[in-house]
Amino acid sequence: MKSHPGPPMTLGNAAAARVRLIVWCETCGHQVEPDPAEIAARYGADTSVLGWRERLVCSGCGGGKWIWSSPEPSGDSTDIVQNRRG
Repeated sequence: MKSHPGPPMTLGNAAAARVRLIVWCETCGHQVEPDPAEIAARYGADTSVLGWRERLVCSGCGGGKWIWSSPEPSGDSTDIVQNRRG
């Protein structure tokens, strides 16, 4: 039996779970690994991760099409933050 999906992950949930968020620009390949706690503080803990992703703009090429991954919870993340819309 197939289970029903839960609500989308929020930035606050990602920070609390110490999830690694890795995003990269589909256009130029620029990759960053922002700190979930920092982005939750900036955009609000209730903001969905997918909603936040839609606001991203690449600081390498100015593109706005991002791919993201969350491989596993981790205590290691770099404090690299890219330019954002809005």
